[in-house]
Amino acid sequence: MIWNGGVPLGFDANGAPLAYHGDTPTLIFGPPGSFKTVGVIATQLLDDESKRSYVVIDPKGEVCAITSKFRRRVSDAKIINPYQLLVAERPDMKSDGWNPLGDLVVFPYTRDFRVTDTVCQTIESASRARVGIGSKNHLAW
Repeated sequence: MIWNGGVPLGFDANGAPLAYHGDTPTLIFGPPGSFKTVGVIATQLLDDESKRSYVVIDPKGEVCAITSKFRRRVSDAKIINPYQLLVAERPDMKSDGWNPLGDLVVFPYTRDFRVTDTVCQTIESASRARVGIGSKNHLAW
């Protein structure tokens, strides 16, 4: 484990590994081909044997294909794969059928939807967020 328990960020000019050792959430983004998937995300998921929580949005299924067997061995990993991407080649990537919104507590007898309303407001706010990259604004997802 060359990253000494931190989130890998790459290497400095001398080739020494750089890592983030904090507890705050980490967001990785960059242009295609900038070493995000294999260099940072997959490395962290394969290097961490703890039960730390990760939420990985992987629309092409690449990170899941690389890390799912290991993550399921060391933690209670859930795969949400509604389109069954790569399942023909990798049956272990079949969706667990877990609905994260199904764990929300709604009090049906009192019609108390505060938790649901809060989640919906958060999703709506996130969908409207824009991140400035260079001279362009891009939606942040």
